[in-house]
Amino acid sequence: MIEHLILAKPASESKPTIQKMLLPIGTDVRLRNYPSVTYLLIGLNMLLFAVSWSMNRVSGDHSTNVVITQIQSILHESELSSSHFHIWSLFTYQFMHATWWHVIGNMIFLLPFGKVVEDRLGHIGFLALYLGCGAIGGGLHVLLYDNPVVGASGSVCAITAAFATLAPRSKIRILFIFFLITIIEVPGLLLVIFQIAFDGLNLLGSMAGADGGPTAWVVHLAGYASGISVVYLLLVTRIIPRGEYDLFRVITQANRRRQFRSVVSESNTPKKVKQKPLSPAQIARASIAQSLVSGQHQAAANEYLQLLSSDASFTLDPKTRVDVANTLLRSQNISAAAKLYEQHLAEKPLPDDAADVALLLAAKYARILNEPKRSNSLIDQFYNEFSEEHRELAELLRTEMANA
Repeated sequence: MIEHLILAKPASESKPTIQKMLLPIGTDVRLRNYPSVTYLLIGLNMLLFAVSWSMNRVSGDHSTNVVITQIQSILHESELSSSHFHIWSLFTYQFMHATWWHVIGNMIFLLPFGKVVEDRLGHIGFLALYLGCGAIGGGLHVLLYDNPVVGASGSVCAITAAFATLAPRSKIRILFIFFLITIIEVPGLLLVIFQIAFDGLNLLGSMAGADGGPTAWVVHLAGYASGISVVYLLLVTRIIPRGEYDLFRVITQANRRRQFRSVVSESNTPKKVKQKPLSPAQIARASIAQSLVSGQHQAAANEYLQLLSSDASFTLDPKTRVDVANTLLRSQNISAAAKLYEQHLAEKPLPDDAADVALLLAAKYARILNEPKRSNSLIDQFYNEFSEEHRELAELLRTEMANA
């Protein structure tokens, strides 16, 4: 991704960069909706550059044709500059590009990441993020530099960062071009961290006097920062539904693991103060939680079932209850999983994932446990908390139960 400064002399694009050797071609995220805005943005960027390139090829800057001169004037006015600033140029500059590689490179990055972000934010939300973050990057450039700037890289960087926030554990397929051409798969978050570090080092180098070429590094970094900040805020405020593997969930789970390790560490540290010994139930809960933290999910579930068989009143703490229930569900122990999910839904205040758990539990009651009344009761109770997609699934469940 390259955000071009418009210099007095044409900038050379002959030197390959490491970013040009790493071209993302797809992700492992499954899409639910058609990414029409992503395709529209790619088509519009390519079309506008083709028009600009064609006119420069035909007549350059010295055309006597009134139509060509007018179009060239509009394109020039669309560039973003502190000396010739218009508020609307914060948005139009995002659709102007300097070279074919400039526009193609940006669109290559927009395609795989844009589809995923548009799928989560919706068409309007995605377009607002794209244009808004691009405007933030352009505005920061205008405040710091005098050179005009063109390109969609600030917007694309924002979408890339938004992708890493929404799906940090996903994998990205990359076309790697270095002596040999091959396809490799890397974690999405790792690629974004690499891009941010690459652009940050280039910005520091240019500030130190190194030849950074025609690239507006500050626009890139502003795009990354605004993309991460906006999407993370949307997740925290629940304006967009949280997913099982988004950055908010990853950070929350990391904090839980850190707190658990801290508790375990404190419990293993000898203290002078006499402490009340742990009860067998507390020791059992700690053992199950330790198995989950170490990745032994099935062992944790088996330990829970064994304890439950000897003590029907045994319960798990909220932090481990859902993990054990999910493991029981995967092993087809539906009734035991349902009991844990019910306990989870009985928590006060309601957990963040209550609506997701309620819909899952309603489906199991309807389709496997043959308890349609309880299924309908859960749907009625949490219907207002469901997303639009979850409401469609809930209505489908009701139809199935009515026809059964």
